[in-house]
Amino acid sequence: MIKIVVCDDSREVRDNIKLFLDEYFSESRKEAIIRYYDTAEKMLEENTGKIDIAILDVEMDNINGIEAGYEILERNPDAALIIITSFMQYIDEAFDLRVFRYYEKPVNKDRLFSALDKILREDKIYELPVKDGIINIGESRIACIGAYKRKTIITTDAGEEIETNLSIKKWLEILEKNDTFASPHYSFIINLKFVKECTSESVVVLCKNGKEIPIYPSKRKYTDFKRQFLRKMRDYK
Repeated sequence: MIKIVVCDDSREVRDNIKLFLDEYFSESRKEAIIRYYDTAEKMLEENTGKIDIAILDVEMDNINGIEAGYEILERNPDAALIIITSFMQYIDEAFDLRVFRYYEKPVNKDRLFSALDKILREDKIYELPVKDGIINIGESRIACIGAYKRKTIITTDAGEEIETNLSIKKWLEILEKNDTFASPHYSFIINLKFVKECTSESVVVLCKNGKEIPIYPSKRKYTDFKRQFLRKMRDYK
């Protein structure tokens, strides 16, 4: 079952989010355990196990939403973080945290529903021809795909490398309509959820085991890649 925590020191904001979440899970017929908190300290103390989604206010006393987000990800690397705030100056810190969505208050119901749809969608499974036969891998486990000489290698979320017989061209065809992936270079495809750093000089992929993969974008593809990255990461007006 999906576990969600909501942490905001405003009772009004918490009540508003509760109305949205109750409506979403009633309509979608999905099941979830949802807990609400007014301080990050209490939230972290009472939730030492699995957390799937955390909706966090930035401005809170003592432990703020950014700090709480780091603690949640340390315990739950797969958790999706949604940051809500009235203070847009925290956006750079939120991107360093690899936040799934960053919203200005008041929270918009339609945009929250859209984010939940994307977070909770079923993981697409790909069947891959490899040297020793066939393996299956979920979309969420693919950090990046790269062509190295005559090899095409998938680097997984855990930093493992898998050599596949599919070419980069074939992967581009497979992932053409999937906005989770983008290509900063003709030889690479990146899962945008794993981007740690994005500049014209270097795009850094960060795996969950701490492995970093620097990829040097081509001038022709970087502008489109950055636009896709920002569209994916900055779902706010």
